[in-house]
Amino acid sequence: MILDFVSADYGWLPALDGLEMSHVLFKPGKNCDSYFINDNILVQVEKAMDILKNYYLQDKHIFIFDKATTHKKWLATAPSA
Repeated sequence: MILDFVSADYGWLPALDGLEMSHVLFKPGKNCDSYFINDNILVQVEKAMDILKNYYLQDKHIFIFDKATTHKKWLATAPSA
């Protein structure tokens, strides 16, 4: 699974120097990378925000997320399905 941010103006979100990317290559499942949880989303968003801050200051940016239960922050002690 590839997770990334896309812009109507720029397409996928790369840094202009081509060295930084906001995409994540992820293999979901019990025997792979586990599951993409809230903490993973926060790391990816922070990376994307750094790229926007360093290369796209001239634009206004809005992040939109769906309300998938996998995006919800759970207690560390909560059971995972």
